[in-house]
Amino acid sequence: MDRARQLYEKALAIDSTLIDAAANLGAIAASRGHLREAVRLWNQAFQRAPDQSPIGMNIARSLCAAAQVDGARDSALRVLEFNPDLQEAKDLLKHLNGGVPKCEH
Repeated sequence: MDRARQLYEKALAIDSTLIDAAANLGAIAASRGHLREAVRLWNQAFQRAPDQSPIGMNIARSLCAAAQVDGARDSALRVLEFNPDLQEAKDLLKHLNGGVPKCEH
């Protein structure tokens, strides 16, 4: 995992537009409990590729878990713009609109 992190960081240093490198580095950060860093990396990737629903859902779930309801809602809505049939996003949005959420990451 450390070697993968190093390689993704190196790739992003060379080309900060690499969506997969940012997304995967975000996943590594999240797995280590660094959700703020994970969300930053995922946002970097999702801004460039808003059609990548898994990245947007990672953001939404992480923000929900951090009780950042508005950010989680915005991410879920952005996912639904590009993937309107994604049930996971619909369910999360319904959950977020139902009051104070208890989210898992």
